[in-house]
Amino acid sequence: GAGLELPAAASITYSSGYDAAAPVLWDADDLAAVDTTTPGTYTVGGTVTPTVYADPLVERRADPDVTLGDDGWYYFTASYPMTRPDDPTGYDRVVLRRAQTIAGLADAPEVTIWHEAQDPTLNRYVWAPELEKIGDRWYVLFTAARGGGVWDIRPVMLEFTGDSFAGEATLDPASWTSLGQVQAVPGDTEAFTHFSLDMTHLETGGKHYLVWAEKPGASDLRIAQIDPADPSRLVTRSVLLSTPTYAWESNDGQSINEGPAVIEHDGRIILAYSAATVDDRYSVGMLTMPVGADPLDPASWTKNPYPLLTTDDVPGQVGPGHNSFTVDELGNPVIVFHSRTVGDSSNPGESTDAGLFDPRRHTRAATVHWDVDGLPVLAMTPEEQLPAGLERVEARVVVSETDGPGPVDPGPVAPDPVDP
Repeated sequence: GAGLELPAAASITYSSGYDAAAPVLWDADDLAAVDTTTPGTYTVGGTVTPTVYADPLVERRADPDVTLGDDGWYYFTASYPMTRPDDPTGYDRVVLRRAQTIAGLADAPEVTIWHEAQDPTLNRYVWAPELEKIGDRWYVLFTAARGGGVWDIRPVMLEFTGDSFAGEATLDPASWTSLGQVQAVPGDTEAFTHFSLDMTHLETGGKHYLVWAEKPGASDLRIAQIDPADPSRLVTRSVLLSTPTYAWESNDGQSINEGPAVIEHDGRIILAYSAATVDDRYSVGMLTMPVGADPLDPASWTKNPYPLLTTDDVPGQVGPGHNSFTVDELGNPVIVFHSRTVGDSSNPGESTDAGLFDPRRHTRAATVHWDVDGLPVLAMTPEEQLPAGLERVEARVVVSETDGPGPVDPGPVAPDPVDP
């Protein structure tokens, strides 16, 4: 007589030893045949379908960030594009949208929560916004130019100052307050003294850190500790984490490490980053550190000698990179990145040079898997996620007959007598 609710997901175990969850669609006829008022054993068939996101997930949004909020909703932000070098708008605002699922972000309404016109000290280029919870508060980390020129960019923070990070208040511009540019500690002659951008947040060992790209010559990755009570100010001198050393990290005379993003797995902190220029050479590399090591010690980090995501890994796309990580509704890790579509002719009259003013960088998403060494696999095809012939599962439903109410609780039991 009870209601019947079968599992929403099945577990897929890979040869690497990693388990992933995938949705199950149960057969309607089999479900209808289950009579929970009649004792017996019933079999319900189902089909397992690994999650495949719309391609693209969001059009014309580069440097994407997807974050699961405290309210159980997903939040999306990204660079709002310029369409040509003389475009009077674009790269001038922070946008945000929310949905109950990752897939729902594709059609979710998008609002501007901050515009560079609100602050005369901050100008284009507004790049790579990222929603982060630091301590007990929510922030958007992004890049904006100082008064010295539109390319004189530095990391900036917005703080959510609404009553509760939930509901439509999260999309209300009045709920967001600019903290201005992130400040280095006195005496740090490296942090934010050059073209700097793409800030992210790392929490480990009870401490909080910011990681960003800084371009004194090559574009490097730097890290410093912060106090979550005031995350817009560094509390340590910054440390160089990574500088381009491999051929795949350079292109057209530019050596680039940028766009850091953090994920933790199997006792390791993985810092993904993007390398080379934003054309077909753009790719995702990786630094790793054991959990418990000191993030401010460069010796704690190991750079992977080859990229984990390149144009060769994404058929029909070019230049995958500048990713973020989130987790889907079933608990699987998800990578969200941008790339261009091969043969995309969707922007007549706009830039088509595959550079920063070409708006055809689109947001993509894919489930993250793990290899036998615990490193992320970022571009498994649906066929690789679940080979044909393995998609059918069965659930056995047993309806038991009862003999009335269960045993009666006898109440408190008297203790044994104490031996005198």
